[in-house]
Amino acid sequence: MADTEVAPGPMLTTTPPASAAPRPAAWPAVVFALAVAWAGAHRACTADGPVTDSRLDAVVEAVGQAAPQALVVVHPPWRTDVADALRARLGARDVTLALPADALDGRRPVVAVRWPRAPGPGALWRLRLDGERDADGVTVSFHAGALGGAPAPAAAAAAPSAGGGAWALPGALAAAVVQVRGGREVDCNAWDAAAQRWNCPGMDEWNYVGLRTLPIAGRGRACLWAHPVTGATLSIRFPKVALGKALLVGHGLSDGAAGAQGGQPVDLAVTAGAAARALRHPNVPGWAEDRVETPGGGMADVLLEVTTPHDGARHFCVWLEVEP
Repeated sequence: MADTEVAPGPMLTTTPPASAAPRPAAWPAVVFALAVAWAGAHRACTADGPVTDSRLDAVVEAVGQAAPQALVVVHPPWRTDVADALRARLGARDVTLALPADALDGRRPVVAVRWPRAPGPGALWRLRLDGERDADGVTVSFHAGALGGAPAPAAAAAAPSAGGGAWALPGALAAAVVQVRGGREVDCNAWDAAAQRWNCPGMDEWNYVGLRTLPIAGRGRACLWAHPVTGATLSIRFPKVALGKALLVGHGLSDGAAGAQGGQPVDLAVTAGAAARALRHPNVPGWAEDRVETPGGGMADVLLEVTTPHDGARHFCVWLEVEP
């Protein structure tokens, strides 16, 4: 049989599938998207907080309540425009965008200026809050110092003169006897001369008696911090006070605590020799002043006893003077 010749068929060629083709790297697009998102977030935090004259006026008025040595911290820290505007208006006050070390040891009061829509204040959370105000949408808060530190010294007050002048705070504070009695018995005998206060060992850090400058009735007031304790009596005794016609007694709650929902009144019992008077400070803003008659004068111990049904947010402060 003769061989049959077969015509060759068409040649087959192989084409790589499209999926095998190299792809461009995707990371540049991801980086670009993140950059756009960050820019939008940054703008959202700042664009809604313009620096206006009315807003600056409100902030300056609020900051004016603080002690002259208070550090003014602007938050968020990228608002250099706010810091510059406040420096121009506040003059000698120290305005900064970050907390220095001397503001974290509790020996310098701080005023935080939080511009609208600012993120969390970071290190400011470490500072004890004494009160805050709204200043045309800006939150102005007043802080004494770090939670573990000593309070800022109160504004200067006249001490007794070496020649036997009238008794007065703060000069007499170092001689006071401070105790917590009743529900628990604690001698607050740890004297901190630098902070001018008596600490109560074993109790919460806010349980002490010492000089403070608190925002009360819209302004900074030098007074004696005397936070009450639930179920107990805070006793402050000043020995051998030369009495005059009367004792002048001031008392109040910080603006941040006054009017707090569920806040209880604070009772203050004043005893000076045979003279005694029971005072009550309700849960309202303001500074009250009372007069306790001490007819005949003479020398006697003066006792202040502070109580409350519940000590939540009872940032209570007192002041005491002798009327010659």
